This record gives sequence, C-alpha cells and structure tokens, in this order.
Amino acid sequence: MSVSVPVFLVNKSGGVCTDNVNCSPCISLAVVSAGMASRCVAMLDSGATGIYADPAIARKLDLPVIKTDTVYAVGATHASNVYAATFWIDDLPDLSVEVQEVPLRSQGQPYDIVLGRSFLTMFDFGFDLRKRAWKLEAIGVAKASNLNRTSI
Repeated sequence: MSVSVPVFLVNKSGGVCTDNVNCSPCISLAVVSAGMASRCVAMLDSGATGIYADPAIARKLDLPVIKTDTVYAVGATHASNVYAATFWIDDLPDLSVEVQEVPLRSQGQPYDIVLGRSFLTMFDFGFDLRKRAWKLEAIGVAKASNLNRTSI
C-alpha cells in the first residue's frame, strides 16, 4: 500500500524540463488555511532541514504565526516567522505542517516552497536509476478517498 506523487523538473527560469542534472525536482501542491487555498510549486531538497515558504503565500492565505525561529543559510542567519498550514497533495490525506518564511519566488527562485528533510522523511524519495526519474512515494499510506477538496 503506497501513494506515488508525480515529480517534475523545473529549470532556473521556471520552465518544466527533462535535465536531471541542471533542473530541480518539484511537486505541485496546495497550501490551505482558513478556507482559502493557493496552488504552489514545491522543490524537493534533501539538503534543507525544514519546510520553507515564500512570504507571499503567508500573506495571501493569512497563515497563523505559531512562533519565530532562526533560519540558517550559507553565510547568513536571520529570524523569521513559522506558520501553521495544511498541504493538499494529490491523493494523500491532508498534511498539517509548519512552514518557515524564507524569500524564494520573491528573490527570483522558480518555486514557492522548499520541502526539506522534515517533510521528505515521511516518504520514499530518490532517483530511480532504472527509470531515470525522481520518485516520491508515501509508503504505508492508502490513497485517500472521498476527499472533500474544493477546486483551486
């Protein structure tokens, strides 16, 4: 019993591509809060520790702040808000997550969210050498049925 999530590659200008070396593996998801939802592109990053979202998402959805924490990046650290949110991802059950505010798309990145190890450890994530494709699979999770999700 498992659920596979479609992974696609995004180049630096935001276009979908097939280059496994120079493009980033991403998934499509919706961030949900207080009855509002926003469709986002999320990069899968095993080098990141947490889940990070562009501040525009928090503003658009009025995500509730649950705490302030420090972001550690190459050459810099700074305090930022951490928000409570829900992710809708394909046929998976709703995922309640904490997302930390980090400028992404507003700083020229081609994605809205970074999904690091705190997210990826819930999945079998990696590169399938035989298929030459990225995989993200929720093991031990049944396909959610009767999802009462409004269209975005």
